[in-house]
Amino acid sequence: MERVTTSIIGLEVGLNRVIGDARGWLGELVPGGAANPDVKDGLGNVYLSVAVGKNIARAGHYHFRQSELFFTVTGAALWAFRDYRDDSKTFGKVYAAVFTAEAVPGGSAPTYQVSEQSMPCLVVPRGVYHVYWALTDTPVRVVCVATTPHDETDYVRLRPDEVPGLADLVRPYGITF
Repeated sequence: MERVTTSIIGLEVGLNRVIGDARGWLGELVPGGAANPDVKDGLGNVYLSVAVGKNIARAGHYHFRQSELFFTVTGAALWAFRDYRDDSKTFGKVYAAVFTAEAVPGGSAPTYQVSEQSMPCLVVPRGVYHVYWALTDTPVRVVCVATTPHDETDYVRLRPDEVPGLADLVRPYGITF
């Protein structure tokens, strides 16, 4: 898998392999299964998150222990992040990217297209806040592969307006707090 680094250490975009023919295509999510280094801390949960309202935030948290892989498979999603790891050289940094299976309204964040040529994923380490918004009226469906089972004690939930630096990242997409 090809990797794209971001301004936050450990937050990466993975460009997974896609295989297709005239009948359709498939995109690999976790090549190698449990041996994949992105789930070296375990393969504890796989779930689907759906955002059905344009410009409404979903997720909005970070974890103490869990790392996650996110795959936006339908719609267009603006993702925003902030590093909350005290021991990180990028503590306090923010980053945004768009993952989409359709056209996206303007903005300057990097855009990754989900298509028969590309199955991008977000590799989100523990301690990195993550939130996403649907940018169009098409529901956004996100598959998540988590390293641990769901555990309410592993969440720090914050509204986007409580996260320093996010407002400026998302404003060009029409999102305000």
